[in-house]
Amino acid sequence: MYFYYDYRGNKHIAGQENGMLLNYKNTYEKNIVQKLNEADPSPDIELEWDNLKNIIYVVAYNEVGTRINIKNAGWFDEDCRKAIKAKNEARKKCVSQDTRTNREEYQYKKKK
Repeated sequence: MYFYYDYRGNKHIAGQENGMLLNYKNTYEKNIVQKLNEADPSPDIELEWDNLKNIIYVVAYNEVGTRINIKNAGWFDEDCRKAIKAKNEARKKCVSQDTRTNREEYQYKKKK
């Protein structure tokens, strides 16, 4: 029995609602096996690993796709990006030259 979690973190039993997850799993497995059978075997283990990794990635991308992170879309704007960039630069400066002023500047930007 397979479980999955929705975007709210609620646990569901796969196949209980509409079987969509089981269909994804079966299609995913079938497509991976098909792509592996189509791939040319390589004597080099590194090339073989790269082929396997790429096949898994491509099939997953084609079957499931990607999800756009919209969690912070409402409030995370350009000002937030600038503040985080300034804080990170102050941290790098503090790590490279650990002086009292650099540390105080980093602490100030970290709390901001």
